[in-house]
Amino acid sequence: MKPDRYRDFAELGEHEREGVDYQIRAHPRPSGVAVIAPHGGKIEPGTAEIAEAIAAEHFSFYAFEGVKRAHNQDLHLSSVRFDEPQCVALIEGARVVLSIHGLSDHTAEFVCAGGMHEDLKERLLESLQSAGFDARTDDDPAHSGSSPVNLCNRRGPGAQLEISRALREKLRDGTAELDQFSDAVRRVLDSYA
Repeated sequence: MKPDRYRDFAELGEHEREGVDYQIRAHPRPSGVAVIAPHGGKIEPGTAEIAEAIAAEHFSFYAFEGVKRAHNQDLHLSSVRFDEPQCVALIEGARVVLSIHGLSDHTAEFVCAGGMHEDLKERLLESLQSAGFDARTDDDPAHSGSSPVNLCNRRGPGAQLEISRALREKLRDGTAELDQFSDAVRRVLDSYA
């Protein structure tokens, strides 16, 4: 992925328009868990829908979604820089944050677990594998979620799921598969709510 065009959300907001170039959806709920998609819409397609399916009516939900006709990658703020105020407020009220991201792999259907919350990562991997998904540990520093300033870890140790493009397309096109995936993740998150 190319470097971020903007340093932070304030700079992004000077050049991009809410409701025209991007939209924000936030649903705070009385739960200790927040499920977020900071690169939703046309930035990393399918991530917001997957996060929303996981959160359902159980957990707090947030999505920043690119809705431009083209150049939605310009809206990408790395997780270590993402500071959109509604998202920051939502995660400050959570005990655990799960962030949903997209990998560009178009051929293989897999999901990688990252973040600093080791127990949560392991339990997510086990639950997703038991549900029949190719779930792996993510050791690539570029998207392992191992920085303490990563969005999923700012409130304390959290986790993130990096989902390949091929799996995101399968989940988007198949209601049964999306239900199976989100149920597997939600079963783990229930114990942190």
